[in-house]
Amino acid sequence: MPVSNFSIQRFIPELTSGLITVISDNYNDTHSFAGMAKELRPQSDPKIQIKGKVFDRRVATDIPEASEAKLIQDTKSTDEMFTAPQYGQGFGITANDLLVNPEYGVAWGSVLSPGSGSTLQNRTRNASAACIEMIRRAEDYQIKQILDTATLQFDNYQTIDFGRDANNSEVISTSNLKWTIANASTMVPLTDIDRWCEQVSDRGNAGGDEFIHIMGVAEYAAFVNSDQYKADSDIRRNYKIVKIPGIDSKMNMNIPNGATYRGSIIDGKVGVSHIFTYNETYSSAVATPAKWVTTGNVYTIATGNVFVRQPVMTPNMVSLMPMSADMKALIHAIPQTNAWLIHPEWNKCTMQNLVIGIYRKFLTIPLTPNKTYTSTVNS
Repeated sequence: MPVSNFSIQRFIPELTSGLITVISDNYNDTHSFAGMAKELRPQSDPKIQIKGKVFDRRVATDIPEASEAKLIQDTKSTDEMFTAPQYGQGFGITANDLLVNPEYGVAWGSVLSPGSGSTLQNRTRNASAACIEMIRRAEDYQIKQILDTATLQFDNYQTIDFGRDANNSEVISTSNLKWTIANASTMVPLTDIDRWCEQVSDRGNAGGDEFIHIMGVAEYAAFVNSDQYKADSDIRRNYKIVKIPGIDSKMNMNIPNGATYRGSIIDGKVGVSHIFTYNETYSSAVATPAKWVTTGNVYTIATGNVFVRQPVMTPNMVSLMPMSADMKALIHAIPQTNAWLIHPEWNKCTMQNLVIGIYRKFLTIPLTPNKTYTSTVNS
Protein backbone atom coordinates (compact mmCIF):
# COMPACT_ATOMS: atom_id res chain seq x y z
CA MET A 1 0.00 0.00 0.00
CA PRO A 2 1.76 3.22 -1.13
CA VAL A 3 2.00 6.16 1.23
CA SER A 4 -0.61 8.07 -0.69
CA ASN A 5 -3.14 5.37 0.15
CA PHE A 6 -2.22 5.09 3.83
CA SER A 7 -5.39 4.65 5.89
CA ILE A 8 -5.67 4.62 9.69
CA GLN A 9 -8.52 2.13 9.68
CA ARG A 10 -6.44 -0.59 8.04
CA PHE A 11 -3.92 -0.46 10.89
CA ILE A 12 -6.27 -0.38 13.88
CA PRO A 13 -5.23 -3.86 15.14
CA GLU A 14 -1.54 -2.89 15.13
CA LEU A 15 -2.14 0.49 16.74
CA THR A 16 -4.35 -0.82 19.52
CA SER A 17 -2.05 -3.75 20.22
CA GLY A 18 0.81 -1.39 20.97
CA LEU A 19 -1.35 0.80 23.19
CA ILE A 20 -2.92 -2.06 25.12
CA THR A 21 0.47 -3.63 25.87
CA VAL A 22 2.06 -0.48 27.18
CA ILE A 23 -0.86 0.52 29.40
CA SER A 24 -0.90 -2.92 31.02
CA ASP A 25 2.87 -3.10 31.55
CA ASN A 26 3.29 0.39 32.97
CA TYR A 27 0.20 0.59 35.14
CA ASN A 28 1.14 -2.47 37.17
CA ASP A 29 4.63 -1.21 38.00
CA THR A 30 5.27 0.23 41.46
CA HIS A 31 6.51 3.69 40.60
CA SER A 32 8.76 5.36 43.22
CA PHE A 33 6.69 7.89 45.23
CA ALA A 34 3.47 6.99 43.40
CA GLY A 35 3.66 3.50 44.90
CA MET A 36 3.19 5.06 48.35
CA ALA A 37 -0.50 5.75 47.58
CA LYS A 38 -3.32 3.24 47.55
CA GLU A 39 -5.21 3.45 44.26
CA LEU A 40 -9.00 3.75 44.71
CA ARG A 41 -11.66 2.66 42.26
CA PRO A 42 -12.20 5.28 39.55
CA GLN A 43 -15.17 7.56 40.07
CA SER A 44 -17.18 9.37 37.41
CA ASP A 45 -17.79 12.60 39.34
CA PRO A 46 -14.93 15.04 38.54
CA LYS A 47 -15.35 16.64 41.98
CA ILE A 48 -13.64 14.97 44.93
CA GLN A 49 -14.75 15.67 48.48
CA ILE A 50 -12.04 16.13 51.10
CA LYS A 51 -13.36 16.12 54.62
CA GLY A 52 -12.17 18.75 57.03
CA LYS A 53 -10.00 17.51 59.87
CA VAL A 54 -10.79 18.02 63.56
CA PHE A 55 -7.67 17.53 65.68
CA ASP A 56 -9.05 17.72 69.22
CA ARG A 57 -9.82 14.42 70.93
CA ARG A 58 -12.54 15.27 73.34
CA VAL A 59 -14.02 12.68 75.66
CA ALA A 60 -17.78 12.55 76.09
CA THR A 61 -18.96 13.58 79.57
CA ASP A 62 -21.92 12.16 81.44
CA ILE A 63 -25.26 14.01 81.46
CA PRO A 64 -28.21 13.98 83.89
CA GLU A 65 -30.98 11.44 83.43
CA ALA A 66 -33.76 12.52 81.04
CA SER A 67 -31.67 15.38 79.66
CA GLU A 68 -30.91 16.12 76.04
CA ALA A 69 -27.71 15.04 74.37
CA LYS A 70 -24.96 17.59 74.10
CA LEU A 71 -24.60 18.79 70.54
CA ILE A 72 -21.24 18.67 68.84
CA GLN A 73 -20.09 21.16 66.27
CA ASP A 74 -21.10 20.07 62.80
CA THR A 75 -17.86 19.49 60.90
CA LYS A 76 -19.53 19.14 57.50
CA SER A 77 -19.01 22.84 56.95
CA THR A 78 -15.28 22.17 56.77
CA ASP A 79 -15.64 19.66 53.92
CA GLU A 80 -14.39 20.93 50.59
CA MET A 81 -14.86 19.87 46.99
CA PHE A 82 -11.95 19.95 44.57
CA THR A 83 -11.65 19.17 40.87
CA ALA A 84 -9.14 16.43 40.12
CA PRO A 85 -6.47 17.81 37.78
CA GLN A 86 -6.16 16.28 34.35
CA TYR A 87 -2.87 15.33 32.71
CA GLY A 88 -2.41 14.66 29.02
CA GLN A 89 0.57 13.76 26.82
CA GLY A 90 0.46 12.90 23.16
CA PHE A 91 2.44 11.66 20.19
CA GLY A 92 2.09 11.57 16.42
CA ILE A 93 2.44 8.88 13.78
CA THR A 94 2.64 9.62 10.06
CA ALA A 95 2.99 7.46 6.99
CA ASN A 96 6.21 9.27 6.08
CA ASP A 97 7.65 8.62 9.54
CA LEU A 98 7.25 4.93 8.98
CA LEU A 99 8.80 4.94 5.54
CA VAL A 100 11.85 7.14 6.08
CA ASN A 101 12.94 6.13 9.57
CA PRO A 102 15.11 2.96 9.59
CA GLU A 103 14.30 2.52 13.30
CA TYR A 104 10.92 1.16 12.27
CA GLY A 105 12.38 -1.41 9.90
CA VAL A 106 10.69 -0.14 6.74
CA ALA A 107 12.86 1.03 3.84
CA TRP A 108 12.02 4.13 1.78
CA GLY A 109 9.53 3.35 -0.94
CA SER A 110 8.40 0.09 0.67
CA VAL A 111 4.78 -0.98 0.66
CA LEU A 112 2.80 -0.94 3.92
CA SER A 113 0.18 -3.61 4.32
CA PRO A 114 -2.14 -4.72 7.11
CA GLY A 115 -0.71 -7.64 9.04
CA SER A 116 2.90 -6.46 8.81
CA GLY A 117 2.25 -4.10 11.67
CA SER A 118 5.20 -4.66 14.02
CA THR A 119 6.46 -1.29 12.85
CA LEU A 120 3.33 0.44 14.08
CA GLN A 121 3.24 -1.62 17.26
CA ASN A 122 6.80 -0.68 18.16
CA ARG A 123 6.29 2.96 17.33
CA THR A 124 3.06 3.10 19.32
CA ARG A 125 4.47 1.15 22.25
CA ASN A 126 7.58 3.33 22.59
CA ALA A 127 5.74 6.63 22.26
CA SER A 128 2.95 5.50 24.60
CA ALA A 129 5.47 4.40 27.21
CA ALA A 130 7.11 7.84 27.18
CA CYS A 131 3.73 9.57 27.64
CA ILE A 132 2.60 7.23 30.43
CA GLU A 133 5.90 7.59 32.28
CA MET A 134 5.47 11.38 32.30
CA ILE A 135 1.96 11.05 33.75
CA ARG A 136 3.13 8.52 36.34
CA ARG A 137 5.80 10.98 37.40
CA ALA A 138 2.98 13.48 37.97
CA GLU A 139 1.62 10.94 40.49
CA ASP A 140 5.05 10.91 42.12
CA TYR A 141 5.12 14.69 42.15
CA GLN A 142 1.78 15.03 43.95
CA ILE A 143 3.13 12.92 46.82
CA LYS A 144 6.38 14.88 46.85
CA GLN A 145 4.40 18.12 47.27
CA ILE A 146 2.36 16.61 50.10
CA LEU A 147 5.52 15.51 51.89
CA ASP A 148 7.17 18.90 51.42
CA THR A 149 4.30 21.20 52.39
CA ALA A 150 1.04 19.17 52.67
CA THR A 151 -0.16 21.38 49.81
CA LEU A 152 -0.80 20.66 46.13
CA GLN A 153 -0.17 23.42 43.62
CA PHE A 154 -1.19 23.20 39.97
CA ASP A 155 -0.83 25.33 36.86
CA ASN A 156 -4.53 25.24 35.97
CA TYR A 157 -6.39 24.15 39.11
CA GLN A 158 -7.10 25.38 42.61
CA THR A 159 -4.32 25.00 45.20
CA ILE A 160 -5.24 22.44 47.86
CA ASP A 161 -3.99 22.81 51.43
CA PHE A 162 -4.57 19.60 53.39
CA GLY A 163 -4.21 21.38 56.73
CA ARG A 164 -1.27 19.60 58.27
CA ASP A 165 -0.48 20.93 61.75
CA ALA A 166 1.85 23.93 61.51
CA ASN A 167 4.16 22.29 64.05
CA ASN A 168 4.70 19.26 61.77
CA SER A 169 7.46 21.04 59.90
CA GLU A 170 10.55 22.94 60.90
CA VAL A 171 13.68 24.58 59.58
CA ILE A 172 16.82 24.06 61.66
CA SER A 173 18.16 27.61 61.55
CA THR A 174 20.85 27.52 64.26
CA SER A 175 24.10 27.32 62.30
CA ASN A 176 25.95 24.79 64.46
CA LEU A 177 22.92 22.46 64.63
CA LYS A 178 22.49 22.09 60.87
CA TRP A 179 23.26 18.68 59.41
CA THR A 180 26.63 19.27 57.78
CA ILE A 181 29.96 17.48 57.82
CA ALA A 182 31.52 20.54 59.46
CA ASN A 183 29.04 20.35 62.37
CA ALA A 184 29.96 16.79 63.38
CA SER A 185 30.63 17.75 66.99
CA THR A 186 27.69 20.11 67.48
CA MET A 187 24.74 18.74 65.50
CA VAL A 188 22.33 16.45 67.40
CA PRO A 189 20.50 14.37 64.76
CA LEU A 190 19.19 11.73 67.17
CA THR A 191 17.71 14.45 69.39
CA ASP A 192 16.12 15.98 66.27
CA ILE A 193 14.63 12.64 65.23
CA ASP A 194 13.19 12.06 68.71
CA ARG A 195 11.51 15.48 68.52
CA TRP A 196 10.00 14.81 65.10
CA CYS A 197 8.68 11.38 66.13
CA GLU A 198 7.17 12.81 69.30
CA GLN A 199 5.28 15.44 67.29
CA VAL A 200 3.99 12.88 64.78
CA SER A 201 2.99 10.53 67.59
CA ASP A 202 1.06 13.28 69.34
CA ARG A 203 -0.60 15.20 66.51
CA GLY A 204 -0.92 12.21 64.20
CA ASN A 205 -2.24 9.90 66.91
CA ALA A 206 0.53 7.50 65.90
CA GLY A 207 1.55 6.14 69.28
CA GLY A 208 1.56 2.52 68.11
CA ASP A 209 3.43 3.20 64.88
CA GLU A 210 7.05 2.86 63.94
CA PHE A 211 8.68 5.69 62.01
CA ILE A 212 10.32 6.01 58.61
CA HIS A 213 12.87 8.73 57.86
CA ILE A 214 13.69 9.43 54.22
CA MET A 215 16.62 11.66 53.36
CA GLY A 216 19.12 12.37 50.61
CA VAL A 217 22.63 10.96 50.58
CA ALA A 218 24.22 14.28 51.62
CA GLU A 219 22.01 14.50 54.69
CA TYR A 220 22.77 10.88 55.53
CA ALA A 221 26.51 11.48 55.21
CA ALA A 222 26.28 14.31 57.74
CA PHE A 223 24.07 12.15 60.01
CA VAL A 224 26.52 9.24 60.24
CA ASN A 225 29.49 11.61 60.58
CA SER A 226 28.06 13.24 63.70
CA ASP A 227 29.56 12.49 67.09
CA GLN A 228 26.09 11.71 68.47
CA TYR A 229 25.54 9.01 65.85
CA LYS A 230 29.00 7.52 66.34
CA ALA A 231 28.50 7.28 70.10
CA ASP A 232 25.16 5.51 69.82
CA SER A 233 26.20 3.12 67.05
CA ASP A 234 29.27 1.89 68.97
CA ILE A 235 28.62 -1.65 70.27
CA ARG A 236 30.95 -0.97 73.21
CA ARG A 237 28.59 1.75 74.41
CA ASN A 238 24.86 1.92 73.78
CA TYR A 239 24.50 0.33 70.33
CA LYS A 240 21.04 1.83 69.78
CA ILE A 241 21.50 2.01 65.98
CA VAL A 242 21.50 -1.35 64.19
CA LYS A 243 20.71 -2.82 60.80
CA ILE A 244 17.77 -5.21 61.10
CA PRO A 245 17.80 -8.15 58.65
CA GLY A 246 14.87 -8.35 56.25
CA ILE A 247 13.98 -4.64 56.22
CA ASP A 248 13.87 -2.98 52.80
CA SER A 249 11.79 -0.52 50.80
CA LYS A 250 8.92 -3.04 50.58
CA MET A 251 8.36 -3.25 54.35
CA ASN A 252 5.76 -0.46 54.25
CA MET A 253 3.85 1.47 51.57
CA ASN A 254 5.24 4.75 52.93
CA ILE A 255 8.71 4.01 51.54
CA PRO A 256 9.37 4.94 47.90
CA ASN A 257 10.30 2.14 45.56
CA GLY A 258 14.08 2.09 45.21
CA ALA A 259 14.91 3.63 48.60
CA THR A 260 17.99 2.21 50.34
CA TYR A 261 17.70 0.94 53.91
CA ARG A 262 20.52 2.25 56.12
CA GLY A 263 19.66 1.12 59.63
CA SER A 264 17.24 1.46 62.54
CA ILE A 265 17.19 3.40 65.79
CA ILE A 266 15.86 0.72 68.11
CA ASP A 267 15.28 2.68 71.31
CA GLY A 268 14.14 6.10 70.22
CA LYS A 269 12.21 8.26 72.64
CA VAL A 270 8.84 7.35 71.08
CA GLY A 271 9.55 4.16 69.16
CA VAL A 272 11.62 2.44 66.50
CA SER A 273 12.83 4.53 63.56
CA HIS A 274 14.03 3.20 60.21
CA ILE A 275 16.46 5.29 58.14
CA PHE A 276 16.28 5.27 54.34
CA THR A 277 18.05 7.28 51.66
CA TYR A 278 16.53 8.10 48.28
CA ASN A 279 18.70 9.70 45.62
CA GLU A 280 16.52 9.61 42.49
CA THR A 281 16.00 12.69 40.32
CA TYR A 282 13.36 14.02 37.94
CA SER A 283 13.15 16.85 35.44
CA SER A 284 10.68 19.70 35.74
CA ALA A 285 8.48 20.82 32.86
CA VAL A 286 11.36 23.01 31.67
CA ALA A 287 13.83 20.09 31.96
CA THR A 288 15.53 21.34 35.13
CA PRO A 289 16.88 18.36 37.13
CA ALA A 290 15.85 18.11 40.79
CA LYS A 291 15.83 15.55 43.61
CA TRP A 292 12.64 13.78 44.61
CA VAL A 293 13.69 14.26 48.24
CA THR A 294 14.16 18.01 48.30
CA THR A 295 17.81 18.82 49.02
CA GLY A 296 18.24 19.56 52.72
CA ASN A 297 14.95 17.91 53.75
CA VAL A 298 14.22 14.85 55.87
CA TYR A 299 10.73 13.31 55.72
CA THR A 300 9.41 11.55 58.83
CA ILE A 301 6.42 9.29 58.18
CA ALA A 302 4.54 7.06 60.61
CA THR A 303 4.04 3.52 59.32
CA GLY A 304 0.28 3.97 59.76
CA ASN A 305 0.17 6.94 57.40
CA VAL A 306 -2.25 6.58 54.47
CA PHE A 307 -2.09 8.24 51.06
CA VAL A 308 -4.84 7.46 48.56
CA ARG A 309 -5.06 8.33 44.89
CA GLN A 310 -8.54 8.92 43.50
CA PRO A 311 -8.71 8.55 39.70
CA VAL A 312 -11.60 10.06 37.77
CA MET A 313 -12.99 8.64 34.55
CA THR A 314 -12.41 10.87 31.53
CA PRO A 315 -15.16 10.38 28.89
CA ASN A 316 -14.22 10.31 25.23
CA MET A 317 -15.75 12.80 22.82
CA VAL A 318 -16.92 10.51 20.03
CA SER A 319 -20.51 11.73 20.21
CA LEU A 320 -19.57 15.40 20.57
CA MET A 321 -16.94 16.02 17.90
CA PRO A 322 -17.20 15.80 14.11
CA MET A 323 -14.76 13.09 13.03
CA SER A 324 -14.33 10.53 10.32
CA ALA A 325 -15.52 6.97 10.46
CA ASP A 326 -11.86 5.89 10.69
CA MET A 327 -11.39 7.96 13.84
CA LYS A 328 -14.55 6.60 15.44
CA ALA A 329 -13.53 3.05 14.56
CA LEU A 330 -10.13 3.57 16.16
CA ILE A 331 -11.64 5.09 19.32
CA HIS A 332 -14.09 2.24 19.75
CA ALA A 333 -11.28 -0.29 19.28
CA ILE A 334 -9.21 1.10 22.15
CA PRO A 335 -10.32 -0.20 25.57
CA GLN A 336 -10.03 2.27 28.44
CA THR A 337 -8.75 0.82 31.71
CA ASN A 338 -8.01 2.21 35.16
CA ALA A 339 -9.24 5.67 34.23
CA TRP A 340 -6.72 6.09 31.41
CA LEU A 341 -8.19 7.68 28.31
CA ILE A 342 -6.45 7.05 24.99
CA HIS A 343 -7.96 9.24 22.34
CA PRO A 344 -7.03 10.45 18.86
CA GLU A 345 -6.69 14.21 18.69
CA TRP A 346 -9.40 14.48 16.06
CA ASN A 347 -8.60 18.06 15.00
CA LYS A 348 -4.96 17.13 14.25
CA CYS A 349 -5.56 13.86 12.42
CA THR A 350 -5.76 13.17 8.70
CA MET A 351 -5.80 9.97 6.70
CA GLN A 352 -1.98 10.01 6.75
CA ASN A 353 -1.28 11.64 10.12
CA LEU A 354 -2.42 10.27 13.44
CA VAL A 355 -1.99 12.15 16.73
CA ILE A 356 -2.94 10.25 19.88
CA GLY A 357 -3.42 11.78 23.32
CA ILE A 358 -3.14 9.80 26.56
CA TYR A 359 -5.06 11.31 29.48
CA ARG A 360 -5.42 10.62 33.16
CA LYS A 361 -7.27 12.58 35.84
CA PHE A 362 -6.48 11.96 39.52
CA LEU A 363 -5.94 13.54 42.92
CA THR A 364 -3.70 12.25 45.72
CA ILE A 365 -5.10 12.75 49.22
CA PRO A 366 -3.31 12.32 52.57
CA LEU A 367 -5.93 10.79 54.86
CA THR A 368 -3.61 11.28 57.84
CA PRO A 369 -1.64 14.48 57.11
CA ASN A 370 -0.31 14.75 60.68
CA LYS A 371 1.40 11.37 60.40
CA THR A 372 4.06 13.14 58.33
CA TYR A 373 6.70 15.67 59.33
CA THR A 374 9.12 17.66 57.18
CA SER A 375 12.35 19.10 58.51
CA THR A 376 14.81 21.22 56.59
CA VAL A 377 18.06 20.22 58.25
CA ASN A 378 20.40 22.16 56.00
CA SER A 379 19.28 25.16 53.97
